[in-house]
Amino acid sequence: MIRTLLALSVLVFVTQSPGQALSASGRLQALPGATCAPEATHTMECGNVLLQSSTIDLSSFGNKIVTVTGDVVVIPGCGELVMEVEAVTSAGATITTFSFQNYSIGSTFTMFTTAPVGSIVVHLFSAQNFVLPLGPVGTLFLNPLATEQWTFDIGIGFPFPRFLSIPNSSVLVGCNPNFQAAVVDTSSLLETSLTNNACFVVIP
Repeated sequence: MIRTLLALSVLVFVTQSPGQALSASGRLQALPGATCAPEATHTMECGNVLLQSSTIDLSSFGNKIVTVTGDVVVIPGCGELVMEVEAVTSAGATITTFSFQNYSIGSTFTMFTTAPVGSIVVHLFSAQNFVLPLGPVGTLFLNPLATEQWTFDIGIGFPFPRFLSIPNSSVLVGCNPNFQAAVVDTSSLLETSLTNNACFVVIP
């Protein structure tokens, strides 16, 4: 069911044109080097998107999980999603992970979900990342054709921990699990938004 809904979302978005306002949530990081977007200065952890801004100093938001809003920038020959950021706000909901054993096979890790009190949190998982802008709802950083909905939560206003295990299987070494969530705010006419993407690489 979730794959069908996401596939329909793809069809809806492809009818939108460059210049369409969109948003994305993620932890801002400075770009490590040159890219196909010469004016881009930042990207998002676990999210393959290039960010630039002529009006906002993005470096002041470094390593913070925020929501950026702006327009798609079309650069011939550049296969990345490039956004001209016009606004930066605190992310309304976030997902983070933590591991004492560096996400090794056979270990456990903790996923923290923070969402507004009473909101409905639909958790999504994929082993394949992607970039699919969905306008003001946010940006999906999971492959829509390889995404599973695996649990629900009710937001409590502060980080809610969930303890997960990585199977003790060598075939998982090098895998890149991606976790994201759709959050339905029940206090705001069921407004829906996408969180940041939390990811890691499984090690031996």
